[in-house]
Amino acid sequence: MDNTELAAIQPAEYLKNGFYDQQGEPLEGLNGYYSLATAYRLREEKADPDRVQDVVDQLDSMIASQDKSIDQNPKLSLDADSLRALDEIAKKTSSSTLRDVFTAARPWVKDWRTFAALTVHLHRVLSQFSLIHSLPEKE
Repeated sequence: MDNTELAAIQPAEYLKNGFYDQQGEPLEGLNGYYSLATAYRLREEKADPDRVQDVVDQLDSMIASQDKSIDQNPKLSLDADSLRALDEIAKKTSSSTLRDVFTAARPWVKDWRTFAALTVHLHRVLSQFSLIHSLPEKE
């Protein structure tokens, strides 16, 4: 599979059933293959790595602002303010790829466990995007 084929993979495809498989385990490939595919989409759209970092930082900040009860109860529902904040982050991003990830993820992000899964996924996307961002494009 070449980079163009990887970049063609849509978040709506790989997140159609959420972040977890039927056994409750993280979706296979989510933070490897699919995050790499999303990183190539970001590269293709010429996204700014600093803007992607800003989005990830905002998600991290939301988690950090919560009390420690989410550590003991990760399935605690997100409150209305947190859901609104997540929607604002998605709406304000300049990246169509990140908007696609948020759109595909949003129906599943109802508790802090899935919020964390989204955040970890975007951390992996950012890591891989940072690595490939400066590589010369194939001709």
